[in-house]
Amino acid sequence: KHMGTIFSPDRQHIEEVTARSIYISNGIKKIYRILRAPSISLHRKIILIQAYLLAGGFFQCSTWGELPYRSYKRIHHAVMGINRVITSTTFSICNQNNDLFSDEEVIYKYSLLTPMTFLRQSRLLLLGRVAQKQPAVIMPLLGTLIGLATNSWVSALANDFLWLKAGSVVD
Repeated sequence: KHMGTIFSPDRQHIEEVTARSIYISNGIKKIYRILRAPSISLHRKIILIQAYLLAGGFFQCSTWGELPYRSYKRIHHAVMGINRVITSTTFSICNQNNDLFSDEEVIYKYSLLTPMTFLRQSRLLLLGRVAQKQPAVIMPLLGTLIGLATNSWVSALANDFLWLKAGSVVD
């Protein structure tokens, strides 16, 4: 099966996000018993899931621009399904008191990466590789596109930097 980026003329990546969400959900069924094994530590399960997501579910997502809300929710739901399996925080019963945890609570409690953080990290790492190689054709193009192209990879990068700045990581 082709695992490259599917060209999307409208830059919304709906088909690719749908395919990746299905890949994540279906692939997890193959390793479900491993993820539910009590003998494997949560830390090791998190490492396994992050490797699985980076190698398949988020493969080449560094080229995606901003995702529409519906597309992002689809990928978020698929990733959180895996996170809930490894943390045993399903929607049926989360603890002895039958409390339900929101996605944000699960992410915070277990120090997990959000799907949006995976996307942002991938885009920023790709920018670093481009900046290191400094291709003669692409560098001037990137400078020209800043502020002009909406819903593009460059505008997504601009938002990623704003996100970093809001978190006091970058001034």
